[in-house]
Amino acid sequence: MADRTTDKRQTQMTFHDEFDKPQTGPVGLHRGKRSAAARTMPYIIVLVVAVLCALLAWGFLSGNIQALVGGGTAKPVVTATQVKDAVKKRTSASTTSKKKASSKSAKKSSSSTSSSSSDSSGSTSTDSQSSSQSPSQAAQADHSTQVVVFNALPATVAARNGYAARQAALLTNAGYTSVSANTLTSGLPQTNVVWYRSSSDEATARDVASKLGISAVQQQTSLREAVAAIFVSAQ
Repeated sequence: MADRTTDKRQTQMTFHDEFDKPQTGPVGLHRGKRSAAARTMPYIIVLVVAVLCALLAWGFLSGNIQALVGGGTAKPVVTATQVKDAVKKRTSASTTSKKKASSKSAKKSSSSTSSSSSDSSGSTSTDSQSSSQSPSQAAQADHSTQVVVFNALPATVAARNGYAARQAALLTNAGYTSVSANTLTSGLPQTNVVWYRSSSDEATARDVASKLGISAVQQQTSLREAVAAIFVSAQ
């Protein structure tokens, strides 16, 4: 009976060694679970690179790559809508001036017929003096006015590089103290033109046009600068 009990205990007995209870946690070539920051870092890097590429592409296409890279402020660009508005205003202004001229000529002819020869000669001399001095000619150019010279010459023109800076130097040598140069890639006019924002800047705009050899001078109320000279062709 005792021998059977001993055999039974030996049969139920199990043997354990150090390999039957492995250590807790990763062992050998196994790695632990990465953190959330480590898993999302590649996506963040890809997103930042995509944003930088988009900004560089926008700066290249819009012509403001110099302002984007150098940290400067991009100059405003005149749009095609503003050009159309300027053309409409110029057309309406020319029509109004023609009507006024015709009405003045009719008044002059009627007054000369009713008045005597001596009075008509005196009135003619007075009218000629008043007409010779228009408001734009009576006003003087303000050399402290902000003037921006835009280079809109095609890339095929040999003198394109630095053309606006050379024209701006002419104004600086003429006494203007607030002159800058920039490029223009959209909303281009048909010919070289000088735009001014308000009527008080008209005299300055005409003086700038005469010094740069530009014949067209137009008012552009939506212009951010006081006076802007745009070159689409080299002179």
